[in-house]
Amino acid sequence: MGTIYLGSQYLHQSADQGRSWEIISPDLTTDDPTKQRHSESGGLTIDASGAETHTTIISIGPSALEEGLIWVGTDDGNVQITRDGGSSWENVRDSITGLPHGIWIPDVQASKHQPGRAYLVAEDHRRGDWTSYVYVTEDYGQTWRSLSSQNIDGFVHAIEEDPENPNLLFLGTEFGLRVSLDRGDSWMKYTAGVPAVPIRDLIVHPRDGDLVLGTHGRALIVLDDIRPLRELATDPTIRSATVHVFSPPPAYDVNIAEAIGYRSTGHAMQQAETRPNGALISFWSAEGGEGQVTVTSESTDTVYSRTVSATAGVTRFSWDLRPGGEADLMQFPNQMSVFPGTYSVTVSIDDMSSSSNLEVRGDPRNPRDMADLVAKREALVTMAEITRRVDEAREELERLIFGVESVLETLDENDDSLREEGQGLWNALRTLNERLFTGPECQGSCGGDVVASVVDQPIGRITGEDGAPSENTRTMMDQASTAADTIRSEIDRIIDGLVASYRAALISAGYTPIGGAL
Repeated sequence: MGTIYLGSQYLHQSADQGRSWEIISPDLTTDDPTKQRHSESGGLTIDASGAETHTTIISIGPSALEEGLIWVGTDDGNVQITRDGGSSWENVRDSITGLPHGIWIPDVQASKHQPGRAYLVAEDHRRGDWTSYVYVTEDYGQTWRSLSSQNIDGFVHAIEEDPENPNLLFLGTEFGLRVSLDRGDSWMKYTAGVPAVPIRDLIVHPRDGDLVLGTHGRALIVLDDIRPLRELATDPTIRSATVHVFSPPPAYDVNIAEAIGYRSTGHAMQQAETRPNGALISFWSAEGGEGQVTVTSESTDTVYSRTVSATAGVTRFSWDLRPGGEADLMQFPNQMSVFPGTYSVTVSIDDMSSSSNLEVRGDPRNPRDMADLVAKREALVTMAEITRRVDEAREELERLIFGVESVLETLDENDDSLREEGQGLWNALRTLNERLFTGPECQGSCGGDVVASVVDQPIGRITGEDGAPSENTRTMMDQASTAADTIRSEIDRIIDGLVASYRAALISAGYTPIGGAL
């Protein structure tokens, strides 16, 4: 069970999730009585905003590398450090050159990579000072180096060091997010999905590699997958590359759906845009251009391809793990995701290309056997072939109906026998179309059996089942195959009978069937 900390003018510690607390420090603030006049600042009642509560601890930075090392920052300018769990403390505030007296220390963080290193930000806008104060120490606070630059616009609220790459730093400022790829030597403004709003706190998710921002006025913002920034901070030469594919995070094939039943929260629940399901792929291009994306399996088969318009810098797109390209997404086998395994993602721009491996994993909540996945895909391939046969038959029947209508429009007025025979054929074709495909025209539910309806039913069952098709689903597939055979034979019967007879009558009377439809 971990330890949690709470700051007043003292540092409080709990080892039992807050059930009990102990004070592990003396008063770490200046204890300046001129900053503690609650009755004067709040009037008859203390100001409900807490603005009058001064000389307090506002930032706590325990070290994950050195036991007993804790940093503390206060709202009256003190920067305290203990290396023995609170038995002794040292105020290192006077060793920070250029830091105004009494300034707020909203964030002080122990480094995740070096025990003696710590980062500190201070801000003094309450006294009209909008300067950015950012510092780093390498020797437990004995000396400090300023990391401030003109690229940091306005004062700073928080700082975060990436847990994997020590060169990657993030700043939450009054006007948005700043990023450093060189441990604070330079800063750049980050605007992709981040508005110019105050960022009061920020943290890198240690498992997912996402950057979580706590803003003032725009709720939480999550920047998915900062691995590209980590690679850029590790290898600066990437920035001159025509194309470079960053290592993507593992992609999980999960089934996301609402439970059966009706529910509506109305306006009672705020729902933000979520990360797309599937693979998140990012690549760098120094100048941008048209990117050709290809995903291949371990057997080098191409399973997915598309084009992406790349801008200069980082371009990101998502792949829902379905095989094929843009034009193939509605084919039945492509309604199922690719199998778990390792795939290669290649992006080509001009004559240059770059590749990176992508690991596709199954839903960890619902492990599935590979044999079941293969059986599921084979079932979808079978249904795709059945559906293709039915679609071809439907199109052929529609062409026949259109052909008869065209012939009837061109017949002479005195060709009564041909007109009567053609009208009879048209009626027969329409009746067959209703019985096989459309059903009768009416309002509401007309009832009756449509032969083609049984073809669509197994597809939803196959895609909805996690593993191999059940026995009931396979029975429905057999029924669909039988229906496809029935449709084909019914259309062939009318083609060999009434259609052939009418075609012969037209030719005998000197007419040429239009467009081969008859």
